[in-house]
Amino acid sequence: MHLKWEFSLSGETFQQVSWLKDGVTVARKDSSGTVTIPPISNFQEHFNISKSDQATFIIYKVTEADEALFTCDVQTNIRNWIDNIQVTVVGKFCFRF
Repeated sequence: MHLKWEFSLSGETFQQVSWLKDGVTVARKDSSGTVTIPPISNFQEHFNISKSDQATFIIYKVTEADEALFTCDVQTNIRNWIDNIQVTVVGKFCFRF
């Protein structure tokens, strides 16, 4: 499953984008494109970030444990932009946002 955010900046410099699951940081991508996923729980096997897309968060092998509030936090030199998506798993291959 891919969660994708699109944004454009005007007069701001992109610094970092972070993704959180229920308030816990699970992945980051900085302005150089470097991806960081903490080596806790099974984050490195379960989550990833698209290196080519601006802000696409990938969840592998989605289960009911992935029902959560996911947050995308875009940090610039001026401010943070935060957006949330509540993910609900409704079937084996169906998702509702």
